[in-house]
Amino acid sequence: MVLTNFPDGVSSFGVPMVGGIGGIPLTGIWYFLDPASGSDGNDGLSPETAFATLAFAYSKLRDGKNDVIVLIGDGSTAATARLSAQLVWAKDAAHLIGQTAPSNIAQRARISTASGATANIANLVNVTAQGCIFANFSLFQGVGEAATAEQLWQDAGQRNYYGNVAFGGMGGVAGAQHADSYSLKLYGGSENLFDGCYFGVDTRDRDAANANVVIRKNASNVASTRNVFRNCLFSMRATDTDPLFVNADEAGGMDRFTLFQGCTFINSGTSTLTVAMTINAAQGGTIVLDKCTLVGATNWSANTTVVQNSSGAAAIADGGIAVAIS
Repeated sequence: MVLTNFPDGVSSFGVPMVGGIGGIPLTGIWYFLDPASGSDGNDGLSPETAFATLAFAYSKLRDGKNDVIVLIGDGSTAATARLSAQLVWAKDAAHLIGQTAPSNIAQRARISTASGATANIANLVNVTAQGCIFANFSLFQGVGEAATAEQLWQDAGQRNYYGNVAFGGMGGVAGAQHADSYSLKLYGGSENLFDGCYFGVDTRDRDAANANVVIRKNASNVASTRNVFRNCLFSMRATDTDPLFVNADEAGGMDRFTLFQGCTFINSGTSTLTVAMTINAAQGGTIVLDKCTLVGATNWSANTTVVQNSSGAAAIADGGIAVAIS
């Protein structure tokens, strides 16, 4: 007999069959998280005995053992895992997978701030681990505290996989107007793959030089290296020319390359961006745009040395520029 911690569902060789991530078998302990009807007094080992809070479920994961949290969605915001403090994801090979319809925007297996929160959490989640899978859920921060930027997710780890994750940062009016807000920050994060992910929201007006994605070196001067964004969608609604899709303006913040492959960048606001990306000329690497499309900006970047576009020049409105909004 093959033992499984998922007795009430279908399993194969002890692994619950609740959808796959590229056919990868995750053979650790599977814990279920149901923010709508779970309880932290449960054992978390089946949907019927699911935990209620993400921080508690994370505390049960073992470092390096391929344990999994399944975030159960119910099609509504009731399935939101609420955080009242930053969650530091520091356990290697520990995974989080949403069980919900695999829509690309604002999946209803969701992580956000506590209901009624008045202060932003910067960052809401901080990943320092490696070899983790994050898939099929959404994130949102929209408290709107004027004094603090809305900083959603930071990756300071390496070799992590993000599949169909919606990074809904800058959801509050004040957050969308703060220059230091972002949806994702690569803080020395390296060799990560973002596959079919969504960055930003188009429900708030942005009029500051904030960015969907920020690329930086960490406190130990380790640059963000060899990160890949594949078939991702970047969204905003700009009411000024200053907002950015990508900000890599720190000298030495990036090494080797950052690849955007088959990605689409859409500004649906009333103002046309001057550039989609700002890049420091002293970067240690190159941003490569492979078959990408840009809507609502005049140029990809003013720096043609560190931005290379397979479809045309980086500093002129050709090659992948679909529409310039006026």
